[in-house]
Amino acid sequence: MSLPRFSLRSFFTSFVLGLSLLSTSPSLAAVLFALSPMVSQFEPVGRGASQAFQVVNGSEDEPVSVEMYVVTRAYDLDGKEINNREQAEDDFLIYPSQMILQPGEAQTVRVSWLGEAEPEKELAFRLIAEQIPGVTDTETTRSQGREISLTTLVRYAASVYITPNNVASDVSVESATHQKNAQGKDELVLMLQNRGTAHEVLADVTYTLTPKVQPDKAITIPLENIPTTNLLAGDRRRFVVPWPKDLPVGDISATINLEQ
Repeated sequence: MSLPRFSLRSFFTSFVLGLSLLSTSPSLAAVLFALSPMVSQFEPVGRGASQAFQVVNGSEDEPVSVEMYVVTRAYDLDGKEINNREQAEDDFLIYPSQMILQPGEAQTVRVSWLGEAEPEKELAFRLIAEQIPGVTDTETTRSQGREISLTTLVRYAASVYITPNNVASDVSVESATHQKNAQGKDELVLMLQNRGTAHEVLADVTYTLTPKVQPDKAITIPLENIPTTNLLAGDRRRFVVPWPKDLPVGDISATINLEQ
């Protein structure tokens, strides 16, 4: 059976989507493994409760050892991701969970949901594929008379959603307020919320900002300082951006426009 071809282009696509380097890489050849897909939706029960992933060692001369596990996924108000491995361990079966891939070898990994059969909302997790350090992953160099050991480790974090039927997002602006920063400059503080039962990725959206005492001065604009944001079901997120130059300073109301 022929193995799927691995390209440097596909590696760097995955790199951008979900790869975290745990240390500086001394040799790229030692870390060329890839995980796909990077986003997957599971059904809580039935055939869709089990999904296949593929791990490929793209190195031409180095084996790679990989461990796979699942962590919970949540965010604080400022968008910092919070994960917990122990809370997710009993909800998934991963086979195989550890593997050694020879150069050019591919491994199919089956991930199955064992958790709640009828969740009230979509549940979000991360599937982690993490390189286990080996002898060939460490290089020793000398710098200014000192010996330095660099170990290369790669960690992918794929998005996994447990999505029941009839779920939908419901994103809105919870509040929009004015504040001055430490330099005395005016800022807009937006609090977004997702009252729905499914996640929503906010990209290329606009906001309608209306002064309460001068509603005729309302503007509809993108807020470029707000990055693409994934609001999970029940999530809330706070953003602080410069006050729009064409908006009178003061009390305002705000709405988010999802459809462009």
